[in-house]
Amino acid sequence: VLAAAVVPEDTAAVAMRDDQGRQGFNEVGRPEPRLDLRLRHAGLEQAELIVLVGSNTAWCHPVIYQRISQAKRERPALKIVVIDPRRTVTCDIADLHLPIQPGSDTLLFNGLLQFLSDTGRVDDAFVAGSTRGVNDALQQARASASSLTAIADRCGLHEGDLRQFYSWFANHERVVTLYSQGVNQSSYGTDKVNSIIN
Repeated sequence: VLAAAVVPEDTAAVAMRDDQGRQGFNEVGRPEPRLDLRLRHAGLEQAELIVLVGSNTAWCHPVIYQRISQAKRERPALKIVVIDPRRTVTCDIADLHLPIQPGSDTLLFNGLLQFLSDTGRVDDAFVAGSTRGVNDALQQARASASSLTAIADRCGLHEGDLRQFYSWFANHERVVTLYSQGVNQSSYGTDKVNSIIN
């Protein structure tokens, strides 16, 4: 199951059903009457940047991969970043592949949070009205991700590629981040998912 960390507001309340008909809930805990795949995929079709984290989407989620491939063909300006230690088939459609060291996901995304804060790309009104603990999160990010050079070194990346990813993320309003079970099923899965969401 792919999960979107950032989705357009009008798609956030869509419930999902599994193959046994069990229903999920929207963000306020009310059951939704039905699943509408067009709404679930609207974020992919409207995205300016799609970030795929730890997933060989081409093999493991072929329907999503085909939707992303189609969006890229129709809108060549769409940027796609694949974050995965392995170079997989999914990288064939990527504008940037970040082959991070295994286990460095949290550091990479803590660095992104710090970069967004340092470059003034945080929507302060949204953060103040919709989140808790942002100062603690930023403090933790700064403690682990001291500089772009240090992050790139510890993640095993070229600093220019890291800067490019962070810049694209900062300069695109419609970003969709997708991750797969490999991220959340690791021994630090909760930390990884929290850093992606932050």
